Amino acid sequence: MASMRIQSLRDIHLSFPDMDGFWNLQNLPETEERISALLPLGDGKATATQVEALTQMARVYLLQDNLKEARNFLNHADTLLKDLPAEEMLKPQVRIYLEEGRFYGWSMYPQRALDFFSKAWEMSNLVGPLDALAADAAFMISITLPSKQGREWLTGALKLADNPQATTAAKKWKAHLLMRIGWQEFDVRNFQAALDHFDKALVCADKDDSTLFQTLKWCRARVLRAIGKINEAMAVQNEILTDLATEGVLNGHVYLELAECFNALHDQEQSSHYYELAHEKLKLSKWYSENFSSELSEILKKSKKKKYR
Repeated sequence: MASMRIQSLRDIHLSFPDMDGFWNLQNLPETEERISALLPLGDGKATATQVEALTQMARVYLLQDNLKEARNFLNHADTLLKDLPAEEMLKPQVRIYLEEGRFYGWSMYPQRALDFFSKAWEMSNLVGPLDALAADAAFMISITLPSKQGREWLTGALKLADNPQATTAAKKWKAHLLMRIGWQEFDVRNFQAALDHFDKALVCADKDDSTLFQTLKWCRARVLRAIGKINEAMAVQNEILTDLATEGVLNGHVYLELAECFNALHDQEQSSHYYELAHEKLKLSKWYSENFSSELSEILKKSKKKKYR
């Protein structure tokens, strides 16, 4: 739960369901170990599953900002793809296109990214069993295009995930798509629409995916604070805090929201306390420190404010 709010390209790339059963976004080394067991060995011919594993290993390295290794895995996947029987090439090819798109999106080449995502969409949308990859492609196209055009692709992906005949993997996309649409509504101050989407996402979210479930609860509480329902927002954040504590997790974004809630209630002592806790936790995140240094400084400043007399 690096960030409870989708607010950056990195957050978006981290916002996807585990369609394969080996992703743990809170522990990428563990994910890498699981994928490594599927990788091709030696110079023999690879299977379709092994080629797909290479694409997912590329994604692991991309999420760690290791573009060189990500590129190497994608090149290897592309080479081995050519040796697969024609009837086995479709799914690995779609996954190569998806990860190529993510690679170029991460590298700040949006048009090249869009080209690959579009190829992935065209190939996967023709085959029912690949609907999850089609939803993935549509999601990525949505974040590559301007907001208005992107919303149309999110809606299209949601239709795929919501189809009664959708595969289990495709259905896993539904909560993530609703969350993304919810934040779009939030950003244009359509708070009720945002709340509705977060509520719908909570209903269909996999309760065994504690990270997603807690994130959606946090999203909902953030909207409650925005519409002035401070006590309700605090109740949800405290519930999250309790749930995370049982997992041995402390999250700076939860502390920060509690600080903002107490600040809205003019409780300087409690707000300063939670700003301090938020700062102590968030400063440990290398990514947050590098990208939100001014916000960290402001949090620290607020934590040092004197109590009201």
